[in-house]
Amino acid sequence: MLEVGGGTGRCAYFMLKSLESLYMLTTESLPPIRYIWTDLPQKNVDFCASHPRFATFVQNETLDFARFDVEQDNELYLIHSKKLITTSSLTQPIIVIANYFFDSIPQDLFFFRNGQAFECQVSLEQPEPENTDSITESLTNLQLKYGYLRVETIDTGNHYKDQLLEEYQKQIATSHVLVPFVGFDFLERIRRFSQVGFMLLSADKGPCNLQELDGLDTPKLVTHGSFSLNVNYHAMGYLYELQQGKAHFPTHKQSHLNTVCLLMVPNADAFGETRQAYARYVDRFSPDDYFQLKKAFFRHLDHMDFHEILSFLRLSCNDPRLYVQCLPRLLKLSSELRDADKHTLFTLTEQVWDWYYDIGDQEDLAFLIGTLLYQMDFYEEAIEFYQKSLQKDGPLYYNMGICYYRLMKDEECLACMELSLGLDPESVDAKRIIHELERNDI
Repeated sequence: MLEVGGGTGRCAYFMLKSLESLYMLTTESLPPIRYIWTDLPQKNVDFCASHPRFATFVQNETLDFARFDVEQDNELYLIHSKKLITTSSLTQPIIVIANYFFDSIPQDLFFFRNGQAFECQVSLEQPEPENTDSITESLTNLQLKYGYLRVETIDTGNHYKDQLLEEYQKQIATSHVLVPFVGFDFLERIRRFSQVGFMLLSADKGPCNLQELDGLDTPKLVTHGSFSLNVNYHAMGYLYELQQGKAHFPTHKQSHLNTVCLLMVPNADAFGETRQAYARYVDRFSPDDYFQLKKAFFRHLDHMDFHEILSFLRLSCNDPRLYVQCLPRLLKLSSELRDADKHTLFTLTEQVWDWYYDIGDQEDLAFLIGTLLYQMDFYEEAIEFYQKSLQKDGPLYYNMGICYYRLMKDEECLACMELSLGLDPESVDAKRIIHELERNDI
């Protein structure tokens, strides 16, 4: 399994956790997995290769890392195992994971009108010099300028690319169409690593059918610290079905996010279980459907009861980010819960923590969990999470001290209160607890 553009590594962690669960539950004999995380920026490689959440996967040789330039590299050097993957190195198909990837690598832009094709020449302009060091602000003010070069004869040097452009020239009335030739070339290089092809799993924004490609204006630049464009999944599916591959696309239009599966292996139509899995996990209820449902969930969160919230958290597969957003409501409800419900929430909270992958989040999840557990009278468990907290300030030690106080562990309580007072000398509550404990001759 090869993830490209792996970024922070959070997707890889979720994938590995899910695969770990599936392998534990199956009774079938399955081949071992080697998940290869890749990206181009060295800082991303260093961050993920040393992340503590990946340590076990690295030790059991399930996970490895590689720095990879999708535009030019023809081999993969694995950092931990020090193995080199080159042409025909592999005897099984590669599963390529590419989420929010093709939208941020170069694409070609064509304009089709009345059976004619034009190659678009794009330039970037900034109206006035920017007095800012912020890349994000600079990108926001960029403007796209377009020039049009008539294509007299379609000849890209690749038979399949030519067929795609000729199809668009015949079928599209008037439209600007992005064509992912760089992405196609990348997949062709990946395909050569294996003797039997690959499967692509990709999620991004962009059209999957020909009808969605007609009547499009010039692309809009989306900026978020870099810039991205829509992905023409239809083109990718068309290119591979020309070569006897198989494209699995949603049968209904997605509002924000398409999740696609491309099979480029011998006898691609024969993989019935892959087709069934796609129908069940994407076509019947897709990530885009979940995203729509989540928006409705948050509109009503402040009025939801405990069991409604827990049901949605389970639907999210215990998503830590969703859990954080639900915490204010759960804290409000926690004092009214029965003991059985408190234990249910505690069990779910442990599962959420197991899925938590820290990328320097603003929210300190361990501290927030500790506060919830304290509210539910799980004092020993709250202390464990407070000890995992990244923030070491007065309120943290005060909260830990109160937990020890409730457990009647006076010496530990006093030590925490003194630490709290040292960091927050104005804390009246810490002074009061210290005075009470000293009065009792600790």
